[in-house]
Amino acid sequence: MNQKDQIIDVDFTPVEDTEIQEVQPTAETREPMMEDMPENLEFQNSPFIKAVSTKQQFEEIQHNIDKAKKDLIESVEDEETLDEIDHFIANKTIEELDKISMLEYSEFLKSIDFKVSNIVDIEDPQKQLVFFKDFIKHCKRVDDYIKEMEGLTAAFAEEVAKSNLEIDMMMKQYGSVTNFTKKAIDSALENVTAKNDEKKIEAYTKLKKSFDDSFTLEPLRELYSTLNRQNAIKDYNSDSRTLDIYKKYEKIKDFLRIKMDILNSAFENLENKFLPEEYHKYPNLILFLIIRYYSYKKIDSVDRMTDGMFLNQFLTNVFDLVNGTIDDNDKEVFINGIKNVLELFCKD
Repeated sequence: MNQKDQIIDVDFTPVEDTEIQEVQPTAETREPMMEDMPENLEFQNSPFIKAVSTKQQFEEIQHNIDKAKKDLIESVEDEETLDEIDHFIANKTIEELDKISMLEYSEFLKSIDFKVSNIVDIEDPQKQLVFFKDFIKHCKRVDDYIKEMEGLTAAFAEEVAKSNLEIDMMMKQYGSVTNFTKKAIDSALENVTAKNDEKKIEAYTKLKKSFDDSFTLEPLRELYSTLNRQNAIKDYNSDSRTLDIYKKYEKIKDFLRIKMDILNSAFENLENKFLPEEYHKYPNLILFLIIRYYSYKKIDSVDRMTDGMFLNQFLTNVFDLVNGTIDDNDKEVFINGIKNVLELFCKD
């Protein structure tokens, strides 16, 4: 992955070796048979889980809005200049901005004393003017994006308010969505064990293991301790290969009905934020390895419960980690799990 310090720029990879199989969903594998699902999995669709998901989506949108605004301000280095640009682009479409004469752009450039050279290394005045026109259209696109996202958050506000009430009530009882999930699985396992239902005991035991594995990351450590890790690093460093891998991961993620985005900009560079320097060799590697791990899977062999639990809880763990809401004991286990995986690569 080039430019790995920015996870949004990750290109998750096409694959030449035969380790990774193409995902091909079929009508037979698209939906699991309901009679094969353990009972009492309502907690996955409970108001609490839905409320937390809504809140996470809202916070991600707000984070993207704040980042877009911050990047725009930094690009002009002056909020007063940005106000002038906002006034210039107000009530104009991209098409209308494109039709404005270069003379008018030249006069506007001079009126706000905008220094193109502060942004890009161009000395030729005509080329500077062409760049400035493109930059103004870029500002308009960002402004449109911000307004669209702010409209979305406004429409979302009532739902988020209800979600916050639901979360407050449930947090008093469980403390966190992770504790809620943990207690729900334990309770369900206890119930089916009391009934001596071997099939459901096996199913919930697997579900519990997937939940625990989302902290220890033992499946990742086991996989990458046996595979050729140099191939994984080649994938990581290849824009074309990473793109293909990410596309395969997306198909699996959609099948598992996972909503949270692993490319959330708030998740970028976990290694530098939470790990000692010896783990900084490959920025964003742990997220890439998760993506690559799921890209190996075929839909006809994916278990929506166990594979879904592992990925969803992993993303929840990352979300809680970056927001400082993860339980201290869970944080220690999760950080150690990440270290155990990365050690395979950072010490090669």
